[in-house]
Amino acid sequence: MGIRLENISKFYTSATNVTMALQKINLEFGNKGFVAITGESGSGKSTLIKVLSGMLSFEEGELYIDERPMSVCEESDWEEYRRGKIGFVFQEYNLIDEYTVLDNVESAIIIRGIRKENIIDYAKKMIEKVGLAGLENQRASKLSSGQKQRLAIARALAKEADIIIADEPTGNLDSENGQKIMELFGEIAKDKLVIMVTHNYPQAEPYVDRQIRLFDGKVVSDTGMTITEQSGSDAKGGNQETKKNKWSGVFLAWKYTLKNIVRQPMRLSFIALFVVITAVVSFFFLGQIVSHYDDTYTKDYDDDVFAYENDRRIVVKKSDDSVMTKEDYSFFATIDKVLEVETYDLCNDIRYYGIPGEDYYITYYEQSYWYMDEPVTVRSVSFSDEAEPKFMRSASCIRESDLKEGRLPKKRNEIVVYSDLTMEELDSFKVFFQNEDVWSSVFYEYDFEVVGVLKEKTTQIYYSEAFCDMLTASYKQGGVTLEGAWCTIDEQYKYRGILYPMIGENLTGQEMQLSAAYYPAYTRCAGLAHMHCISFDNEHSAANIYVDKLTVEGETEKLQYKDMYIGESNEELQAAFINISEDFFYELCDYGSHQASLYIEHYAYTDEVLEALKEAGYDGVSSYRISSVEYNTDKVENRIILLLTSFAILIVIALLEMFIVSSFLKLKRKFYSVFGFLGMEMGVLKKMNYFEVNLYTVVAVLLTVIFGLMGGLKELTVYFKPVHYMIYFLYNFALAQITVILFNRYLDKKVFRNKK
Repeated sequence: MGIRLENISKFYTSATNVTMALQKINLEFGNKGFVAITGESGSGKSTLIKVLSGMLSFEEGELYIDERPMSVCEESDWEEYRRGKIGFVFQEYNLIDEYTVLDNVESAIIIRGIRKENIIDYAKKMIEKVGLAGLENQRASKLSSGQKQRLAIARALAKEADIIIADEPTGNLDSENGQKIMELFGEIAKDKLVIMVTHNYPQAEPYVDRQIRLFDGKVVSDTGMTITEQSGSDAKGGNQETKKNKWSGVFLAWKYTLKNIVRQPMRLSFIALFVVITAVVSFFFLGQIVSHYDDTYTKDYDDDVFAYENDRRIVVKKSDDSVMTKEDYSFFATIDKVLEVETYDLCNDIRYYGIPGEDYYITYYEQSYWYMDEPVTVRSVSFSDEAEPKFMRSASCIRESDLKEGRLPKKRNEIVVYSDLTMEELDSFKVFFQNEDVWSSVFYEYDFEVVGVLKEKTTQIYYSEAFCDMLTASYKQGGVTLEGAWCTIDEQYKYRGILYPMIGENLTGQEMQLSAAYYPAYTRCAGLAHMHCISFDNEHSAANIYVDKLTVEGETEKLQYKDMYIGESNEELQAAFINISEDFFYELCDYGSHQASLYIEHYAYTDEVLEALKEAGYDGVSSYRISSVEYNTDKVENRIILLLTSFAILIVIALLEMFIVSSFLKLKRKFYSVFGFLGMEMGVLKKMNYFEVNLYTVVAVLLTVIFGLMGGLKELTVYFKPVHYMIYFLYNFALAQITVILFNRYLDKKVFRNKK
């Protein structure tokens, strides 16, 4: 192989001056021999060998390799030249410290593209040749200075390159090790061209064939010059075996990406850590944006429509408003994301108080009335405003498997509760109910028997469907009109009022029962005629009932019942209610529910479930959305601040990843330089960066998503649709690409062949 320099000049420019590093250099080298380049510091020695090796460009003249002018070559030609023709040995060794001895030598072979039956065996032979046998698995950083230099030589020899370029190879060695290295170069020079820069020429003199001395960038002497004829190589140099079957760039990039992960875990873990941080933070704040896209939560909840504030509740009915059937409930249970089907939806807006001393308080006092001779004892029931609101749920929401003992309620007075006590230890107890939308401020009370105990701890009481049907009748049918108080003068009823029917357990037929506190305000007749009215009492108990009943077709049917019997008054019944028999109750009111409530896994699935209902022909609404009407200024401002903050953090975290990951990659500058010296293509090194950062990104994104789906970030993942996951992936993938692009530009300027 022949190298010829004709009038080569190299200079460096700055803002104030121009420095000539090489001036009109004319040199020629043969295919073997030991050439020493000497001179004082700053004479241009290192610049010369960088030009010879293609690591540095030149401004004037021409460099010929096998008579081929290199000034017109592309970067890929220089890479091929360094890869196939040049082996490097440096004063600072330029080993990859984290790699083992075998890794360093093997890398030179693989990058060179040499195809051997067993690359590892071949690498070990090179290691043995320089006296490092037995240290194959030792990290390069653990070697002594002499051993590191021997490893650098073994790496250069393993390439089977035509030229060995050494830059002060003994500068960091003691005299004994330096002497051994010189002897080794002397042996190598018998078959190859060795070009060595040295400050210690006397140490090299016994072995060199030629000395080139530089001063101020000029050749001042060239002694012992011999040009050996080319042999053993083709016209462009290099062994035919080593030129064919070059390793795939993708293969090399993946191989060394994975090797770096294994060999450089601490350094690369910092890069991976921040990529993971970016993935988690971006997921969280993208989730904030997605979860707050719906502005329902910026509105105040108005309980006038649905008293029970629950954002997971969807109220559904048939388009013809007919009574729900078992088939309807069975279908609702099959809808994805539906957890519970409440058959008696209307009862969910009725509040109950079941814990005395916590939910409600009962006191007694004496009260005098003008129409009574003696004061009477009056019971007062008050309800706590501080207790957490509790709303009714029917037993249709639970299964036998939810019970640790007992059974589900069947009769009206049966309930299921949670308790640490056994059923035998539980007593019957009283529960009070309020339905302000229908009953105004009055309450209804009822005594219950516990027939089942739940496994899971809860304050929720589950009532029988029969009781829920009774209590919601006033929703469906409204109240009944009671006409009574017969006037003996006018011979007509002087009072008409609205009462809410309930089922009296001991009543039969068309018997009715009023509250003991029920005293109608009679319509006054002329003069004192009202004083002759016959009131509702146990002796004179006659009244008329009127009710507007809804038919199955949705029309109104007016029912009238005259001269009804009023039985003994009820002490616990509030004045707004009237007890009637069960048979009479269902003569006035239809059994069953016209609408149901579906309780879904999360509010985020509202639209999905509503769409499923619509496709099936049902009408559904979100009770939370319907009741959230008026915007709350503070909530709106908080939402805007949160969204803007989330967008800002996504931008900041993007900039931080680009800066921090690039900074950590720059710590590997030596690694890239070494591989550049070994001749690895610039494109392969850049692919390694893409593979490495993208690998961390993909793993970090997948782990974050899996963690989120497993519950770690469930409050956010529930809002994510496939498009949101795609946006999340593209965001992180784009950051990875931009980061690598910026770093690869840095490599172009700082590490790869300098064009300037």
